[in-house]
Amino acid sequence: MNPRKLIPRGLPAGVWIIAASSAVVMSGFGMIVPLLPVYAEQLGASELTLGLMMAGFFVGRLVIQLPAGIVTDRLGRKTTLVLALLGYAATCIGYALSTTAQLLVFFRLLQGICSGLFSIAARCAVSELTTNESRGGAQGIYSSSVSFGFVIGPVFGSVLAGWGGYGAPLWSAAGLALAATLVVSRLGFDGAGARRPFAPATKPGCRAQGSSQAQSPLPTNRALLAACLRDPRVRLLAGTYALFTAGLSVIMTLFPIAGEKEIPGGLTFVGIAMTVSGLSGLLFAPILGRLSDRYGRVLFMLLGALITSTEGFGLLLTRSPLLIGATFFLGGIGVSSLNGALHSIVGDMTSASERGVVTGLIGMAGESGGVIGALAAPLVWSTTDLSTPFGLQVGFTAAACFFIAALWRTHPPHPTQQPPYRETIFPG
Repeated sequence: MNPRKLIPRGLPAGVWIIAASSAVVMSGFGMIVPLLPVYAEQLGASELTLGLMMAGFFVGRLVIQLPAGIVTDRLGRKTTLVLALLGYAATCIGYALSTTAQLLVFFRLLQGICSGLFSIAARCAVSELTTNESRGGAQGIYSSSVSFGFVIGPVFGSVLAGWGGYGAPLWSAAGLALAATLVVSRLGFDGAGARRPFAPATKPGCRAQGSSQAQSPLPTNRALLAACLRDPRVRLLAGTYALFTAGLSVIMTLFPIAGEKEIPGGLTFVGIAMTVSGLSGLLFAPILGRLSDRYGRVLFMLLGALITSTEGFGLLLTRSPLLIGATFFLGGIGVSSLNGALHSIVGDMTSASERGVVTGLIGMAGESGGVIGALAAPLVWSTTDLSTPFGLQVGFTAAACFFIAALWRTHPPHPTQQPPYRETIFPG
């Protein structure tokens, strides 16, 4: 393959607008997250309140995944993105105006809801703005934008906090979200499901009233959910994402503790390793997406899972900063490869009217896996040592590989060589 073709080109402007908006939002998110625990302590937060505040974001993302999919299918992608961005800006303002730590818990939960709403709509919009032949590269661009925000956000947040106190990053994040709202509102696209009713007047497959042609109106939410759950591809993708995210959650939960207690460099090294992981994802996500367009999504899901497992192996077997840093560099590549390929498959196999629901179902499975990993890792640590739990990440990822191998039988290995190959859950 010509190296010049590894970089996605010729993508619609809407893809770049959504990616830029995501980078802005994620940079604002990155600016405030490292400062929230200190800010909460200044407001008198207890250890329990701190834990609730940090967990609230992930709980919010978990509960909103499926509702977000339904909402964005019915209201349209742009409308959902605008609502999510406005809500995100409101939570940042809420942080800045909070007078008690309990309010921070509430706004943290709300911010998780807005974050999940944005990501579901954005992934769907990117799929609908692209073709099967370019979807992987576009999803890679979106993944890069997320990594970019996470990488630069903490740096700017620390600088702003040193200059104007803890309120400065909060107000800045709100301003960035409002600016992104203005940009997205100019997007000349709203998705095929926009302004469609939440429940059709006729059953799926019936002839629409007043139409001379047979049409398939949107199914009821219950019928669509049942159809999605019956589809083996959805179940396999959901299982893969749940196991993969559970493994990542193990790393995120215990790596900072292991770094502080057992790795030379302590928390400074942890921050460096996390940054290296984000940078590798930022740089390689678009290239991996383009390769998945050419050589197949499932292959790059499998490669992503295998590469990401090196993080667990590294922390299980060694405390060498150099080796662990190398595994985190590879881990960033692996996460980008799997995420981009997975969401491209969702775009390949769904129509606009069902894409949000499928994305929400798979996202909910992923967030649930994150909760499982975060709970399992400390339990294993409490009965063994600080190295053994990282074997859980290897185990979770190995199990995900079995799901991916099963998926190979249900999804064409070379999508661009076998057009057309989309098989929607609700045809028509």
